[in-house]
Amino acid sequence: MGELVGQTTRKYYPSQEAYDRLGPVVYPLLAAGQTYEAEEELIRSDGAQIWVRCVGKAVNPADLSEGTLWLLEDVTERRRSAEALRQSTEWFRTVVTAMTEGIVVHLADATIIDCNVQAEKVLGLSRDQILGRNSVDPRWRAVKPDRSPFHGEEHPAMVSLRTGQPSHNVVMGLNLPDGSFRWININAEPIVRPEEAKARAVVCSFSDITERIEQQEKLQELLSRTEQDARTKTELLREVNHRVTNNLSSILGLVVREQNAVEPKAKPLVQPVLDRLTQRIRGLLTAHRLLSESSWSPLRVDKLAERIIAAALSANPSPFPAQTQITPGPWEISPRQASSLALILNELTTNSIKHGRVKEKPLTISLESGFNDGFLVVFYRDNGPGFPAAVTAGMRGNVGLELVRQLVTESLQGELILANEAGATARIRIRPEEPHRT
Repeated sequence: MGELVGQTTRKYYPSQEAYDRLGPVVYPLLAAGQTYEAEEELIRSDGAQIWVRCVGKAVNPADLSEGTLWLLEDVTERRRSAEALRQSTEWFRTVVTAMTEGIVVHLADATIIDCNVQAEKVLGLSRDQILGRNSVDPRWRAVKPDRSPFHGEEHPAMVSLRTGQPSHNVVMGLNLPDGSFRWININAEPIVRPEEAKARAVVCSFSDITERIEQQEKLQELLSRTEQDARTKTELLREVNHRVTNNLSSILGLVVREQNAVEPKAKPLVQPVLDRLTQRIRGLLTAHRLLSESSWSPLRVDKLAERIIAAALSANPSPFPAQTQITPGPWEISPRQASSLALILNELTTNSIKHGRVKEKPLTISLESGFNDGFLVVFYRDNGPGFPAAVTAGMRGNVGLELVRQLVTESLQGELILANEAGATARIRIRPEEPHRT
């Protein structure tokens, strides 16, 4: 106290300017008998800057020389706390405003007391229209993802307030005041003070997911339609496969009956023709069954060759069993090309059985496949005496080889080379088409 006696107040102001500007304000008030009250930034005797609440009144307003009375209160901490709160609030509002999600703050009675700009955009309402609204107001007409009504007590804000726990990723459909319908995803976070048992408020963040939900619904609809189309296609394929198999089997049965009905004297002439026809129908039937089993998907050439060659050999038994050497490979061919290749392999095998078997020497048939410059190459060979020179020269051939040539060049738009390389060989070169072509 002794340090203050005899001192002027100028000493405690940070600058002469700060001191001088008070005169025109303070003294007229005091002279008028009024109380001056303000918070001033002063300097303590130890040099520290502090904020002081100053309340002054004149002893005698008519004569200020008689002195003034002052009440001084250090409000530095309060000012600092207020400034920190102001900065924190501004920072929070800046962050909330910049967020891409809508933000609303609810009281315990579900009344909205704050929101950001994004909330206005999502809800299609102004800030004034949002504040004061009740989030569980039935006029919002909220629905669940299954389109059933969304009752107020199920609102994530209410759940979070009731339990004191966050409520995350709740999807609601809202019929908005402008007549539009939007899907939103809500996350609720309760505001609970340590000294309180229940949440006093809850912050809800939400985003518009209408486009995502609509895309999911369209994808689900497309998936359902695709599944239905697949079931329909499967049924149609099953029916077609059944009818084609029955028709080929019926034709085969008719040919067999014709064979049995042939007059004995005509058999030497007719029987070979009917035998070849029977063999070709069996080849068609084998190829069709193989494609049916694969649901008319692309076939591997080696698997196709195994079935066709084995079927042809079993239809032509011999005391000297034939051997097959089919090189495995991943090469696939479309169903349409597989049908033609099956007939080709059936004819080549039948030709090998007829002309390639030599007494006491087992017939060996080998097949390799691969890709070369974008073309599928199938190389067939037997260990028989080979083709006659006229056949390799393209001058003549039997019906089976002519059928092979026609299938390769016309049906498959490919190239056929018949040659003799330690037996009869056929090199087939075709360009693969779209894998699922039927």
